[in-house]
Amino acid sequence: MGRSLYRQAMLAVQFATVFPTPQLVGVTDDEVRRSMAWLPVLGAVLGALLWLLNLGLRRGLAPWPATVVSLALYTGSTGALHLDGLLDTADAVGSRARGERALAIMKDSRVGAMGAVAGCLVLLGKAAALSALLPQSPGPFIVMPALSRMAMLWAMGWAPAARSTGLAGLFARRMPASATGIATVCACAFSLWLLPWREALIAIMGVFAFSFVVTRWLHRRFGGLTGDSYGAINELIEWLGWTALSVHGW
Repeated sequence: MGRSLYRQAMLAVQFATVFPTPQLVGVTDDEVRRSMAWLPVLGAVLGALLWLLNLGLRRGLAPWPATVVSLALYTGSTGALHLDGLLDTADAVGSRARGERALAIMKDSRVGAMGAVAGCLVLLGKAAALSALLPQSPGPFIVMPALSRMAMLWAMGWAPAARSTGLAGLFARRMPASATGIATVCACAFSLWLLPWREALIAIMGVFAFSFVVTRWLHRRFGGLTGDSYGAINELIEWLGWTALSVHGW
């Protein structure tokens, strides 16, 4: 049991970060799916590192420069995996194409104008929101990365894959209920622990509603979701979540 959990944790780190991990052999698709239960925990850890970097840098820098540097390192720690999904999704949406044509645009490694604009706006929005948060309060920094990754697991269960290949083909409507349940419990626990209970419940319900609406819309738009869609959902929730918490004066 302990070895299985260790392998799943290492798979999650391999999947969602650039941090080195031991080489695993004999990995199965089921193991990869179950490893996704660790994503909210991993998001919380990355959020804690973001907070510590921001707190430390603000001792010598103004809020904006400190936030830009810490956000750059936070984004780099994921290999910009989710941000890349946002760029590709924005290009496909901006093309106004549908079906296979839209999916081909999303799969294209080149970034178009819509993707570039979307990426810039989201990064600027995140930096503005994070710079307005109080560095002495770790809650918002940690909670939103956990909730945004929980939302990705929900999206995997709510919509089919737009293509049979790729990440969505591995995860869409094939996630074990236990993995989604564990991820949800962990993310909600972080929220209730680190935020006042009213703000925590509002954040959880807001993430649920937003991710459900966006998932349904992307499903109708593309005939299903892709790995890029999951990344886009993560990025949008982080941006909007941090923005909403900054309004409350955290």
